[in-house]
Amino acid sequence: MFEQTRAVEVLHTYLSWVIPGFAVFILFELVFVRVKKLDYYRLNDSLTSLGCGMFTTTFEFFLKVALLALYILVYEHLPEEFNLSAGLRQGALQDFFYWPFYMGMAVLGFSAEMFVLHVMVNKSYGFVLHTKTVGKLPLVEGILSTPSAHRVHHGMNDLYLDRNHGGIFIVWDRLFGTYQEETEPVIFGVRQPYHSFDPVRSHFHWLQFLWRDAIATRSLKDECRLWFMPTGWRPADVQHIFRGKLPDLGNFQTWRVESSRRVLVWSVLVFGILAGLNQTLYAVSFPPAISVAIVVVLFVGLHLVGRILNSEVHERP
Repeated sequence: MFEQTRAVEVLHTYLSWVIPGFAVFILFELVFVRVKKLDYYRLNDSLTSLGCGMFTTTFEFFLKVALLALYILVYEHLPEEFNLSAGLRQGALQDFFYWPFYMGMAVLGFSAEMFVLHVMVNKSYGFVLHTKTVGKLPLVEGILSTPSAHRVHHGMNDLYLDRNHGGIFIVWDRLFGTYQEETEPVIFGVRQPYHSFDPVRSHFHWLQFLWRDAIATRSLKDECRLWFMPTGWRPADVQHIFRGKLPDLGNFQTWRVESSRRVLVWSVLVFGILAGLNQTLYAVSFPPAISVAIVVVLFVGLHLVGRILNSEVHERP
């Protein structure tokens, strides 16, 4: 219990400081792109991205607290062995599915504090990769995950699909053949676009598509394969239903909605209240019942921000 309490306190303190730090970096980049007259920021789109981040951070915090108890249980009750095979125990860097791999760290004797430190470093490093203002970095391209390499990861170009998964080091992508250098302009997005500003619904958008395909296919094998296949794969017997036409990448245009000042003012006002509430959640130790209530308010509020921004989506051509 003491190990878990200390680890949770470290994670709590980290979030209370790093979120304002992220905001400062965003502000610096915003000033930079304004001075350079680059069209990298749109307020309605940025609010949605920030809302997604708030939803993810809050959801992951409570998920990590629960899974941390499992990590400590493994760490404290399984014997430790150190041999050459231990060098093969590498954790995946995906937010949900990496936990079974990270249990190997507990078996090897990595304390909960060291694990939390790893999570913090990985999250912080990943944040600074999401920018178009930094070009290719000499000497480290192809070794570390850089803004250039990570832009490829978010591209829907044929050349860039399912590439550059590494969070800090790109070496695993090289070993598994998924590394791709940024050689052509990146078309950001997904092949089935998400035309909404709702940051809560965005987390379940693709699950809804996958669930529809899983129900519709007549193949039990494809129903299981669907959840593990590469991007864009669908069972042959459902390809003609549900999804729209794939975008013409040669003439692709980013989805844009110019929100009115009234909508933007209300959205910023509600989001500002939620941001303050979110920061309070990490800065103050609330009883569990109050923490849960705050989380519910946050999630409902983020959905409300999306509803406000979406109010004009269908009113404009």
